[in-house]
Amino acid sequence: MKRLFWYVSDRGLQALNASVGALWRSTIRPFSGSIQEHRRLLRFFFRFHHFDRFGTHCAIGARVRFLGPVRVFIGSHSAVLDDVIISGVGEVHIGDRSSIGHNSVLVSRERIQIGNDCMLAAFCYVLDVDHEFANPDLTIPKQGLRIKPVVIGDDVWVGAGTFILRGVTIGDGAVVAANSVVTEDVPPYTVVAGSPAKVVKDRHAPGRVEPSVGRGKF
Repeated sequence: MKRLFWYVSDRGLQALNASVGALWRSTIRPFSGSIQEHRRLLRFFFRFHHFDRFGTHCAIGARVRFLGPVRVFIGSHSAVLDDVIISGVGEVHIGDRSSIGHNSVLVSRERIQIGNDCMLAAFCYVLDVDHEFANPDLTIPKQGLRIKPVVIGDDVWVGAGTFILRGVTIGDGAVVAANSVVTEDVPPYTVVAGSPAKVVKDRHAPGRVEPSVGRGKF
């Protein structure tokens, strides 16, 4: 009897599943590419209020978190991918057609400016703040903060696992190799690598500027 009940219930569930699938394909699916499109739409509606400016045709990934009263301005055709954290009390400006890779962290106490057509790969950290530590007689948390805006120009590619620290300006067309630590300004249209990041190539000239600086991959 138990085996008969299992057989009937299992067949019934299969039939119900087939009916629901047929209903989905005939009524809802013709008007939407996939269930994922509906999820993206819901994320847009529920997270729109986090942005001071939200351009057209943007994509916001899953589990994006906003910590603190940070103000976020995002241009058109840009993407903030899964598990990104944007925090602080300052402003974050993201231009048009730019993307922030998954698991990246942006911390703004004053201002982070990211230009148009930029690509930040996964696990990038961009911070416009760090701690004072000059006084050894005082604990570091009590020494205050050093704050200076970060500016990333247009058409910049930042490799995975890169740290961009307080006060840095990255020029237009620059490339930052993966796992770099950027502590100084990056000239336009150069490639930098290493910790701290150094110029290894000029994009307008063949060959390397320095033969073996850094260990990042491009």
